[in-house]
Amino acid sequence: MAVQQPPSEPVYSCPNCGGPISFAHQAWQCEECGHAPRHAAD
Repeated sequence: MAVQQPPSEPVYSCPNCGGPISFAHQAWQCEECGHAPRHAAD
């Protein structure tokens, strides 16, 4: 019997539009609306 494992990379969603958030150009940003979430360095 096979066991399903969660994806190795978590998928984050934008709090504004629900679009995917990815790490590009050394920053996290929503691919749909351009929202940049706050992080610990702020």
